[in-house]
Amino acid sequence: MNEINHIKNLKQTVDNIVIVLTGQPRATSLPQWKSIVSDYYRSAVETYDEVTGEWTRNTGHTPNVDVILVLNEKDTPDKYFLGEDPQLAGLDSDYSIPAGQSLTKANYKYRLFQERFNFKIKKDKWEKYQSECWSWADSINFVYWDPSAANRRVEDVTGHGYIFTYETQYWHYNIAYNQHTDIFNKLTKNSVAVRQRYDLAPAKELPIWSKIARMFNHFWSEPSENNPTGSYHLHNSGVLKSPLVLLSGHLCVLRGKLFSTDFANMFDGPGAVLFGKHFMDWCIDPVTGMWTDKHGVPFKNCSEGLKQEVDWSDPECDVSDWVLPETLIPKFCQEYHYSMMDIKNRMLDDLFRHQGMVDQWRYYWYEGWTPELVEEIQQYFSKENQKGTL
Repeated sequence: MNEINHIKNLKQTVDNIVIVLTGQPRATSLPQWKSIVSDYYRSAVETYDEVTGEWTRNTGHTPNVDVILVLNEKDTPDKYFLGEDPQLAGLDSDYSIPAGQSLTKANYKYRLFQERFNFKIKKDKWEKYQSECWSWADSINFVYWDPSAANRRVEDVTGHGYIFTYETQYWHYNIAYNQHTDIFNKLTKNSVAVRQRYDLAPAKELPIWSKIARMFNHFWSEPSENNPTGSYHLHNSGVLKSPLVLLSGHLCVLRGKLFSTDFANMFDGPGAVLFGKHFMDWCIDPVTGMWTDKHGVPFKNCSEGLKQEVDWSDPECDVSDWVLPETLIPKFCQEYHYSMMDIKNRMLDDLFRHQGMVDQWRYYWYEGWTPELVEEIQQYFSKENQKGTL
């Protein structure tokens, strides 16, 4: 079956599409965000007329589309705010603090975000804008997460406090699942669910139906009226592939671990429910979870015990139990027996920042951020840097 016929069949069988947007709202205050992100998915059910500039609903069968937008109730610090790439911190274009980690930074971060300011999301402004962006969808749902309970769970495992960073882009999906089980319970093996970071710019070169077709590929597919053997190889016919996941690209093996970019993932219905039910608990599991691993840092066995190393080429480095953001979903999907597909070319879908588009999202969406506060932060870190405490 060629791709054109495959997509034609999918347009008649896909019954639901759920879009879950997660992470920090980076890029969402850009004027291009709506046309790049929302309109990409809109093409699943409507057609855009380049001449008139109008959208019209497709005739015949169209899937139901539910959109879930997840944010933290309050702003949380990230590596960009702490100096890794200050342009992405969502503050002034010239915002700059020295890069690197230190106890001084950790203490200041805690005081700023936990004691001095709440940095609450501007809900009315956020919901008004996003409702306009997704007005074409069948439902628009807003979810706000307070990570306090998750913090306590992680503290029980690690013995110390922890402020989540990249984990939220995944766990927001689990929060969406828990708050909207009605949406997920109606999903079938013909349904599609997407977890996407806010700052991902889906590429027009790979339209949404082509992407869906890559997940529901017809190789080793289940038997159907049009394909009674279910496969080009008779001995493989009838293999049940579900649950399915389409990884966002650059799938490779990195020091023995499956690795794929963390921009987005697509699931079929059973895969979407399985991920929603179990992924967060799997991460925090006190015996096998990610905080029991070495969390992205290879260690070296030596006479004084395990020492952190940065030279991954050292054959004596123990790299058996480490995790990176890009290894978590492939590892989970392996352990839960998903069939994993890959976009192949990771540069098709890309981040807004890689296209030179950055915004002041913290100023725009969160209360409490002012130019005066940002200047205070920069002056504080400048002085600490001069004292050598960074």
